[in-house]
Amino acid sequence: ISSPDVEPNARVGDGVTDGTSFFSRRAAFRANAADSTQPLDTAYTNWPAFYEAYENRLLGGTNRFKVNYAFGQLRALGVEILVNLTATPSRFPVASDDDWAGKWELWRHDYTEAFYFASAFDVRRFSMFNEPNNWPGMTPPDWNRRLMVCSDAMQSAIADVNSRYGKSLVPQIFAPNTANAETKYVDWGQQAILNRHLTLAGDIDPAWNNLHYYNYQQYGRNPATFANSVSMTSALIASDLSGEPAPPIALTEFNASTAGNLDLTPATLDDPQYYAPLGASAVALTENLASQLYLFKFAQTARTGPYGVTKNGTHYVDNASDATNYGGATKAAEVYRLFVKAVAGGRMRLDFSNSSTGTISAMVTKDSVTGDYFLFATNNGMSPVPLDVDLSALALPDGRSAIVEEVSTTASGAVSILTQVTGGHIGPLTMPAQSVWLVSIPNAAQSALVPAIATTVLGDGVRRLETGGDATQLLVRSDGTADGRRVALMKFPVPAPGARRILLGVSAATISQPALTQVHVYGLNDSSWSEDSATWAALPADLKQGVASGNQIANNVVAGQGTTSFMLGQLVMSAPDLGQHWIDVTDFVRQQNGAFVSFLLVQDHRWNVRLPELSPGDTQADGIRVMSRRAGDALAPQLMVLRN
Repeated sequence: ISSPDVEPNARVGDGVTDGTSFFSRRAAFRANAADSTQPLDTAYTNWPAFYEAYENRLLGGTNRFKVNYAFGQLRALGVEILVNLTATPSRFPVASDDDWAGKWELWRHDYTEAFYFASAFDVRRFSMFNEPNNWPGMTPPDWNRRLMVCSDAMQSAIADVNSRYGKSLVPQIFAPNTANAETKYVDWGQQAILNRHLTLAGDIDPAWNNLHYYNYQQYGRNPATFANSVSMTSALIASDLSGEPAPPIALTEFNASTAGNLDLTPATLDDPQYYAPLGASAVALTENLASQLYLFKFAQTARTGPYGVTKNGTHYVDNASDATNYGGATKAAEVYRLFVKAVAGGRMRLDFSNSSTGTISAMVTKDSVTGDYFLFATNNGMSPVPLDVDLSALALPDGRSAIVEEVSTTASGAVSILTQVTGGHIGPLTMPAQSVWLVSIPNAAQSALVPAIATTVLGDGVRRLETGGDATQLLVRSDGTADGRRVALMKFPVPAPGARRILLGVSAATISQPALTQVHVYGLNDSSWSEDSATWAALPADLKQGVASGNQIANNVVAGQGTTSFMLGQLVMSAPDLGQHWIDVTDFVRQQNGAFVSFLLVQDHRWNVRLPELSPGDTQADGIRVMSRRAGDALAPQLMVLRN
C-alpha cells in the first residue's frame, strides 16, 4: 500500500525539531489514540482523509483494489493479512539520525495506517519498504534508520489499538524484506539482526525487537535452492545472535517464476513444469523450517509485455472492466490450496522415510485435534511413479478411507482416487508424471451415501423460463452465447454434525468430445428452490440475469460470489464415457445452518486472454453431462459422509 495512495498531501515537520519534541508529540498522539473516551484528534493526523481513501479510492495502478472491500472479504474468509506499508524516501525523507522532523512524518504516517488496519481488520503483521536492495539510492544505513522508526510506529499503534478497543493483538514485524536471502544478509539483514534491540530513543532494551520475522522473497523451480537459502540464512542469523533464539524465517514472496521470466516463455502456471516444482519447493521450505509462506501473486493483473498480463499470478482476473471480478484458478493455485490443506494451523509434521525415486518430494502431517493424517507429495519427474504408502507404524485399522486429491495434466485439485487402508498400506498406486497429490486419511470409521433429493438443469437466453427437473441428464455448458448456457443444480439434506469429511459425487462425462473439459462447483446458501418450478429467471440471487453473449470473465453468470455463492473447486472430464467424479465440500457443508445444502455446476469462462495462444476469451471444446437423480440410485448425485 503506497503512501501517496492514502495520503496525497503529507505535512512536513509538524513543529517537531529535535528528539525532545518528537517524543513529546509521540506521547501526546498515543495518549489520545489509546483513550477510548476521546475522539481521535485530527491535530495529529488527518484521520478522515485516511478513512475516505481506504473506503473509496481505487489504489494501485495495475494492482487495483479498494482497501476496505478487499480486506473485508479476506477477513470474512478468516484470512490473516500481512500489510506492507511503502513510505518511500522521496515521500518521507529521513536525512540522518538527527532528522527528527523527517522521522516524525514517517512515524506519524505508519502509525496512522497501522492503527487503522489493526482496529478495523485485526492486522498485526506488518513490513515496510518492499525489496530495499532494489531501490535506487537506498543504502543499508538509510533502511535501518527507517526500520527503527516504522517498527516503533507499527508496534505502538497495535498497543494503542489494544488499549482503545480491548483487543489483544501481538505484533509481528517482518524485515528486511529483501529480494533473495543469504546473498543479501551481510548488506541488509545483518544490521537489522544486530540492532534488533536498539530502540528509537537510542537505548538497548532486550525486551524490544525491531523485527519478529526475518523475511525475504525468492523465485525459481529448483526446490534445493529454496532449501539451501533457508538453511544458509538460518545459519548466518544464528552466528550473530550469541545464543539468543533466532527469529523465524518467512518468505513473503515465493513462486516458481517471476513475471519477468515468464514473459520470456509461452508457458504459464497451468503448465506442469511450473506447478509441480511449486509443490516440491513448498515441501523443501517446510522441511527446512520456513515458518510463514506467502505465494506471490494472487491475480494476473495487467502488465506491459508480450502477453499483457502478469503470468505468475495464480488467478485470472478481468483487467478489462472490473478488477474485483475473477475467472478461474491456475493449477499452481490448486497445488498451493492442497498444500495449505495439509499444513493448515501449523500442523505437526511426522518423521517418515521416502524410499521412492528421487523425483518424489513429500511430507506427512497430523491434525492433533481430529486425528486426521495428510500426505502431501509431488512427483517432479517426467515419468509416472508407483507408490506404496506404508502406514503400519500408525496402527490404522483396515477399511480406513484414503482420499487422493490431484493436480496434473488431467486434474485440477478434485478427488482422483478413493481407496482404503489395507494391511497397513495404501496402494500400490501410480502417481502421474509432474503431478501433486494430497492423500488425506480422515479419522473416520464409517461412511454413508446421501442421495440428492432434487436436481435440475437450467438454461439462459431463450430457455430462461423453462424448468428442467424432469431431465435425466443435466448439461453444463458455456459456449459463448446466452442461448447456449446451461447450469446444473442439485440439493441434499445436510448431514448430521460430526462428519470428518463430506464429498460431493457426480456421475459425469463430456457431452460428446474426447477433450479435457472443466466445470466449477459452487456451494449455494439458498436451498429454497424446487426442481419442478426453478428456472433461470426465478433465481436472480444465484444466477445473473441478462448477461450478454461472450466468452470472457465479464460474461460469467454466477451471482453473489463470496456472499451467497462460494466456489468450492473444479472438476475435469476428458471423455464422453461416464465416470464417477468427487470433490471435497466439507467446510462449506459444515457452515450450513438449514436443513438442506445446494450445489451449482457451471462452466465459468476462466480468462479473458488465453495464454500462450493469445486468442480472446475461454470457450472450451465441450461441456459436460451430469446424471440426475432421475437416472437411478447408481448414477444419481450423492454426498459421501465419513464419520467416526
